[in-house]
Amino acid sequence: MKSVIINEKRIKKNAKYCVDIVPYPYTSRAQYERAMEGAIGREWNVTSATKKMSRPEIVSRAGVIINPISMKKKNKSKRAPAKF
Repeated sequence: MKSVIINEKRIKKNAKYCVDIVPYPYTSRAQYERAMEGAIGREWNVTSATKKMSRPEIVSRAGVIINPISMKKKNKSKRAPAKF
């Protein structure tokens, strides 16, 4: 079509959202992409399905202390000082 313009440039900002390898439960790229096609929003699914798909995996009660993730210490000398 004359009025269609296809931009094939690689957008560097979107590269961080791309997956390099196929995650564990999937065996092929096509299977993973088929699973990601489905929409989760309430505009496309019934209320019960939307709640089931978007519920958190870990639920804790109010007031329970959640320990932070421990991170390895990094060499702070490489980081530039803060600018205010």
